[in-house]
Amino acid sequence: MKEAKKSTKKVSGAIDDIPKNIEDKLTPAQKKNVKKINNNVNDHLTEGDFSGTKRDLEGNPVPKKGEPGKHWDHLDEMLNTHKSLKSSKRSIENSLKNPNLPKDVRIFLQNELKKANDSLKKIDDLFNEFGGIDKWLKK
Repeated sequence: MKEAKKSTKKVSGAIDDIPKNIEDKLTPAQKKNVKKINNNVNDHLTEGDFSGTKRDLEGNPVPKKGEPGKHWDHLDEMLNTHKSLKSSKRSIENSLKNPNLPKDVRIFLQNELKKANDSLKKIDDLFNEFGGIDKWLKK
């Protein structure tokens, strides 16, 4: 039996894609939050995640193949992604308050913040027709 080859292709936005000159200047917290943003965007905000979440919101969840009566929980995944993005967003916003932040790091973090904000808006837009995301978030 042949072993499956592991993909060595870099995921766009993964931590390995941070330019070395920037990565060396980031704090561990900044690296962690950049990684969280990119993992959320790349792994949890696919078109399938959005369409599955919409089906959950409409009361028509996606069934699991081969598991009668079981369904995917896209809604919970999307809510967790929203919370994670909000947390990373706050952390990066706080980093950007540092007046001594090098210009190249500032520009990089601003781009990551934009990525988080764009993703949060896309999630919020999905939930707007269902009473807004705050209605669905567990306090």
